[in-house]
Amino acid sequence: MKIAIINISDRSGGSGIAAYRTAEALKRDFGHEIFYLVRTKTLDQDNIYQTTGNAFKAKLERLFNVGMNLLGLQYVWLPFSPWFILNKLDEIQPDVVWINNTVGGYFMTSHIRTIAKKYKVVWTLHDMWAFTANGAHTFGDDSWKELKAAKGESKIYPTIGLPLGNWLIKRKQRLFKDVDFTVVVPSTWMYDMAVQSPVLAGKKIVRIPHGIDLSVFKPMNKEAMKEKYGIPRDAKTIAFIAQKLKGNFFKGGSDLYDILKHLNEQTTFPIHLLLMGEDSMPELNDFKNLIIHPMGYVKEEEKMVEILNATDVFVYPTRADNFPLVLLEAIACGLPVVTYDVGGCSDIVKANISGYLIRYSEPAEMSQKVSYLLLNNLLRADMIKKSRKFCVQNFLDKSISKSYITIFER
Repeated sequence: MKIAIINISDRSGGSGIAAYRTAEALKRDFGHEIFYLVRTKTLDQDNIYQTTGNAFKAKLERLFNVGMNLLGLQYVWLPFSPWFILNKLDEIQPDVVWINNTVGGYFMTSHIRTIAKKYKVVWTLHDMWAFTANGAHTFGDDSWKELKAAKGESKIYPTIGLPLGNWLIKRKQRLFKDVDFTVVVPSTWMYDMAVQSPVLAGKKIVRIPHGIDLSVFKPMNKEAMKEKYGIPRDAKTIAFIAQKLKGNFFKGGSDLYDILKHLNEQTTFPIHLLLMGEDSMPELNDFKNLIIHPMGYVKEEEKMVEILNATDVFVYPTRADNFPLVLLEAIACGLPVVTYDVGGCSDIVKANISGYLIRYSEPAEMSQKVSYLLLNNLLRADMIKKSRKFCVQNFLDKSISKSYITIFER
């Protein structure tokens, strides 16, 4: 089977990593032929095609996209990438076109209709954008059920200038109305919304979680990994990751400060914080019971696995997430997670198995649960076994790729 993947990137960002892992399992375990059509190419592989072809076109298209967004005409027309995609699909002649993240100024919304009229299309949603006006998330605002933009949605990523959200969401409904494609959602949270969406009315909607290679993400010797990264073998450690530690409204970097402030006040022993992200948080140095280990943004899976295994508790105060891969990676390594009960986190984090869910925006409660886990060695050891079993039963990459094959062949 020939599978053409359309995505913003080949293997960077959540949508890129999730699709790449499943695609590699489809190729490795079942022999399917994979092609990638992406805005951003990071891997040197012959089956990956960058939609603009050169840096000048890429820069020009991004500038054009900024202008269209300022006019409120989000992804109505773009000069290069959408046409490259259509031509390359005609060249490849795939059995299935697997669409992923269309946000980012490389894909025209109307081309879902164009492609679906010619090829079998499966569209995996990595956020809410497919059925909102313009935002990737609406933070509990259900205006999309009435084909309206959420309050202030024009300022939610991917932002628009002129507030034409009501027109954009109705346009999506018109474009998708009489074409056949299957929608895949990773989380129960997203499924519950997608089946209520008037934009996706009449579409087959299936829930398939993201998968993970459990031969790569696995428990290792914690003391040895701590020692490797300059941490005492018996030290208590926590970790947080976000591509940008600051300025990422979705991922909770700003909430982390409040949680750590409470944790610093509650504890009398030193806690080592492994901080993974592109920038820094120097304000954390004021906390006397915290020892900060800046790791930078970690792209290499091998290093990520080592750092997770040098950690006792993973802290993730996210504000909006569909099915966060970092949580899946953490529990696959046997690392208990403490996160807010938002989005699809509840599909991954189960009480006393893989961690704990905390009511949103309760930093004191989250810090108490982190402290509880740090002090309870037996509970953490038990969670390593339970979370690993939970991953095998629900998120093994080969099993997830089998579920996709069922959809592709239907």
